[in-house]
Amino acid sequence: MTTSNTEQPTPSNLHWLLDDFVNRVPGALSAFLASSDGIELAHAGLSADQPENAAALVSTLYSLSRSAGRLTPQPTVTADVRQVVVELDTATLFLMVAGDGLPQGVEVQLGADPSKTSSVLGVMASPDANVGLVGHEMTMMIKSVAEHLVTTTRRSAGGVQ
Repeated sequence: MTTSNTEQPTPSNLHWLLDDFVNRVPGALSAFLASSDGIELAHAGLSADQPENAAALVSTLYSLSRSAGRLTPQPTVTADVRQVVVELDTATLFLMVAGDGLPQGVEVQLGADPSKTSSVLGVMASPDANVGLVGHEMTMMIKSVAEHLVTTTRRSAGGVQ
């Protein structure tokens, strides 16, 4: 039996896309997709115990970055997060919003739908990776599947968000 990557991408079946990214982009060590509220959606290049930690990290850094927008010289203007880069001694972590609040230049804008939450794409790269290339490849991947990267907002058992 053969498998095909021709099925429509959704957050639940994007592992193959992230695998391809890690294998194709020089210096990419791992890639992960999480909802902005911390649910792991897909990953590649992570050990079995890392995806939930990566999702929590993505959620926390994304939230902190959104808060930083309130410190801009124009606090009444919404400062959307485009990208977060964390430079470590042993690696560089890149984060980009991958759904509903997409990076500048991505034409698929889904609007502020209260039933949806954004997704965040994370890539861990080697310290000598070409940061421009990694960022470009992340943007191109997001553009190619953007409409499939928005996740449904979870509701509590009582139906309240």
